[in-house]
Amino acid sequence: MEMASFDFEAPYNIYPRKGEGKTKGMAKLKKTIKKVEEYLRFLKAVENYTLLCKQNKTERQYIKHWSTFCNNWKDYENGEELGLIVVSSPSTLKPVAIRR
Repeated sequence: MEMASFDFEAPYNIYPRKGEGKTKGMAKLKKTIKKVEEYLRFLKAVENYTLLCKQNKTERQYIKHWSTFCNNWKDYENGEELGLIVVSSPSTLKPVAIRR
């Protein structure tokens, strides 16, 4: 059985805090996200957290490091529960799965 490989750089590129925890976060994602459904849920969580930080005007120092977010991304799957102003628009990220 072939394993799917996912593009984690795309969500990292829209994440509101760069630099801290990238290597550890990417390693965590590669170990834990194995299915397309999980990857799509992860993309939504990144978009939700990014929007939450923008809506709340969160200062950089209070935005989670990438590795911390990657350990807790499931907390950000549901935008309505987070109090986000949810606009029905297509995702800005395109799911990409590469078969090896």
